[in-house]
Amino acid sequence: MARADDQVAALAAALDQMAIILAGVREEHRQLPTPCEEWDVDALVAHVVAGPRNFALMGGGGTPDWDTRQEVPLQEAATRFRTGAEELRETWQQGDGGNGLAGFAAAEFAVHAWDLARATGQSVQLDPAVAQAALAVMQESLTEENRGDAFGAEVPVSQNEPAYMRLAAFAGRDPHRYGVGEASSADSDEGDVPTP
Repeated sequence: MARADDQVAALAAALDQMAIILAGVREEHRQLPTPCEEWDVDALVAHVVAGPRNFALMGGGGTPDWDTRQEVPLQEAATRFRTGAEELRETWQQGDGGNGLAGFAAAEFAVHAWDLARATGQSVQLDPAVAQAALAVMQESLTEENRGDAFGAEVPVSQNEPAYMRLAAFAGRDPHRYGVGEASSADSDEGDVPTP
């Protein structure tokens, strides 16, 4: 398992890129489907915006209610997320990475960054280092028995695929949907997410 400070660094990068993607979500995207089955963009945005505070609560030994969904005005989503993200960063930089949760939080935000970028057709350079760190954490901690409702069964892909493709597949997403198609630039080692 990566050291706590490495996990916090990966989390910081994952939070930064998520804020950028949230800022690119538009009103016309709200009802679009996402790679998270049963969640549209609106539901995923609400989940993501609540994420930093939920992880901060978990890091302090609390038990958040991940099923509670608060409506988030879209124009406030990125700002609310950044506020929660800054609080989470400050809390975990002062401690031990949330009792080892920083790596899994980074994985959560990395996967959902890919989800939202795909669903909304944003052309964003996703950080491949974040995907690689997230994939390593998920491969160490996620088993067939503990996937629950949050993650589907792993989708087989070549190990030669870029990091975000492998991360999405491990998290139960089909990385060849949501705008990938046959375009040669569909996904690169730099993590580019194309417009569908």
